[in-house]
Amino acid sequence: MGYDMTWENASQHEDPYFRLNIFGMARYSESMHRLGMLYPAEPGSFPQAHEHGTTWEHVWTVGDEAAPDPDADTPKLTEEQAEAARDFATRLETHLSQHPGDTPGIPSFKFSTNDGWLVTPEECKAAAQAARAATPTQLDANVGPEREYWGRWVEYLEKAAEHGGFRVN
Repeated sequence: MGYDMTWENASQHEDPYFRLNIFGMARYSESMHRLGMLYPAEPGSFPQAHEHGTTWEHVWTVGDEAAPDPDADTPKLTEEQAEAARDFATRLETHLSQHPGDTPGIPSFKFSTNDGWLVTPEECKAAAQAARAATPTQLDANVGPEREYWGRWVEYLEKAAEHGGFRVN
């Protein structure tokens, strides 16, 4: 298991991808917390499709409306079913992109699961600024021998801010 991160708005000219395995994410999350890039927060309960009058199959179907596959075995939805699915998808997106409170940086829960969280451009900028403000002594104490890969991580955050943030999958 690991954490695959991709820019929300990918670029054809730059690599939109960054990966940390589960142990790497644990180390990086701890370092980011110590450097003021990440703050403790809870996301609340995930919205549930059935509680909003829809199913995941319906949500996936309306998500594929832009480029339907004529050979796919997808259900034909009524307008009411499609509307409920779109409404739930909007609620889910709001949940995945939430930023509880006024604390700058990235809420910790966005790195505790790989459920498609959106780390927003503002969160990326604040985290990158905190990382750049760290002294060499702070970096030595918190990042240690991984300074080169850490530098790539901070650059990734800066670029992600220019590309709509990034998803954590």
